[in-house]
Amino acid sequence: MKRVEIVSANTVTAALDCNNWDFPQCAVVNFSISHSCDAIELRFDTKEQECRAVTTHANGPVWQDSCVEFFISFDNRNYFNIECNCIGVLHAAWGPNREQRKLLPESLLQKIIATPSLGHRPLELPGTTRWSVALKIPAAIFSLSGVTSLSGVRARANFYKCGDHQKQPHYLSWSPIQTKTPDFHCPEFFGELYFSG
Repeated sequence: MKRVEIVSANTVTAALDCNNWDFPQCAVVNFSISHSCDAIELRFDTKEQECRAVTTHANGPVWQDSCVEFFISFDNRNYFNIECNCIGVLHAAWGPNREQRKLLPESLLQKIIATPSLGHRPLELPGTTRWSVALKIPAAIFSLSGVTSLSGVRARANFYKCGDHQKQPHYLSWSPIQTKTPDFHCPEFFGELYFSG
């Protein structure tokens, strides 16, 4: 299990280097994370062989596009999944497992600021493309788990890259996952985060 301490105002960088299910390696992804006690700042930097974004509505199936994801649990019972395609469209939910998820209302989803390097229009790019997306996630998003400040908080989390409907599907993670088929909804394999400072 991977562990990382995130000191307030400092940035930690890591790679999504776990190709748990041996799909062809068609993407290279790094992420950086920091916090300011009242928000998580997260950035994904991606280079992939195909770039696709056709989902344009909030809480739509962004995982079918070129997509990055952040799953986090503060209480070891429920977890948040915050997913974003390469044009900044968000999907977010909360619950104890894959089957029992509640979509975050759009009023709460709008509090997350997504800044994609490719803009906000739908696209399909066949060649190798570099793109990034920055997410500012206020602690208020996590109020369903009783979190109001990140300072001193311990959490369990994982970070992902996928593209279910790309010509070459792929599934990468930060912390390794030991399932027979691709499944990101596995909190038992989350790594540990500590938001200090």
